[in-house]
Amino acid sequence: MHKYLFAATKSATSTSSRMARSHYSSATMSTAKALSQKSLIAARTGNITKQFPRHASAQVDTLASTSTSSPFKQWPTPMVESNGDYRAEAYLEKLIGGPLYSNQTALPRLPIPDVKDTITKLLPTALPLAESEEEKQSLLDACASFPSEAVELQRRLQARRDGEMKDSSWLQLWWNQLGYLQVRDPIVVNVSYFFHFSDDGTLPTSSLLGGNSDVKSLGVMRGAAMLVAAAEYRKKVCSGTLPCEAIGRKEPKTPLCSVAFKYMWNSTRVPKRVQDVYRMYDPSLHQHCIVARKGRFYSVDFVAENGDPLPLDAIEAKLLRIVELADEAESRDGPAPMLGLLSSSDRDSWADARDELLVSGGEKMEKALEKLESGALMLCLDDEVSSLRFLLFV
Repeated sequence: MHKYLFAATKSATSTSSRMARSHYSSATMSTAKALSQKSLIAARTGNITKQFPRHASAQVDTLASTSTSSPFKQWPTPMVESNGDYRAEAYLEKLIGGPLYSNQTALPRLPIPDVKDTITKLLPTALPLAESEEEKQSLLDACASFPSEAVELQRRLQARRDGEMKDSSWLQLWWNQLGYLQVRDPIVVNVSYFFHFSDDGTLPTSSLLGGNSDVKSLGVMRGAAMLVAAAEYRKKVCSGTLPCEAIGRKEPKTPLCSVAFKYMWNSTRVPKRVQDVYRMYDPSLHQHCIVARKGRFYSVDFVAENGDPLPLDAIEAKLLRIVELADEAESRDGPAPMLGLLSSSDRDSWADARDELLVSGGEKMEKALEKLESGALMLCLDDEVSSLRFLLFV
């Protein structure tokens, strides 16, 4: 449901990040790198008031801290819905500003490959795959005739680049819509990819915890540390102060496009029939993340008014309380309906199920889903540990 899902198990054997929009490689790799580094805890201590309003039908609980201001520039609207066209949200890059978006108007255009050059590069790769001389000759004949057959297609592609897509990449809309939003397969496995972080050697062993890991589980400790690191990185991204990435060995290096970063936090992909949409929520209006445990979801404020992470011990206390609440709820009410599994269905089935949830749950469900969708990220505190040491997906 969220772009980021971090899993912190009690045994701390694995911590993961799932990226629901996997084509944003530069942005996601930067995030993985930032979250794998040790975090410096420098947030001021706030007056944290714990509240636990129940929304039984939607299974969303809230642990909130008072927050009235934000270091981020407020967006014109609380939520922006995107159909995958980067041009429609370009105004947000100008609004946020900063080093992160300083090169957006000076980026090199995506070139259109020459057909003959493409064929020249294709043959050395494709010919060894031919299983017979007949198949090999058929491939050579097809490649020989293709340049003349592709003249009109190449002309139309160039016209697209110089016409309707002159202020963007000629590929981006096709890539986002045809390659992602219109794909009806489940995004788990087929789209989302997986980061696996090494075990955290700085965490105390169970012996140092007095043999009672339930008092302060390793999963809670690591989850809290990752929330702190995520909050620090989020502040840089949402304020635009993160330096723009560039590639190349020689100066000046070539800047990389930063368009994906504004879809990074407080965003989600919403299922729709035929084509999904992205929803981005104004980070200046939301200080919470979502914590999942045993089929229940909790909204937790994890940043202070100035955008810095709350103190590590305060976040740990909140996560410990969530573990207690989820376990108590399961003991009292039995296992929760695993509504999260619906998001792993094919997109049309998930779209239909989501519509049914809204019909049956009414206003409470609508508000609960908006709370889930607007969270900065999702942290999973379930007990289950995968038997696979290295996973390719979640």
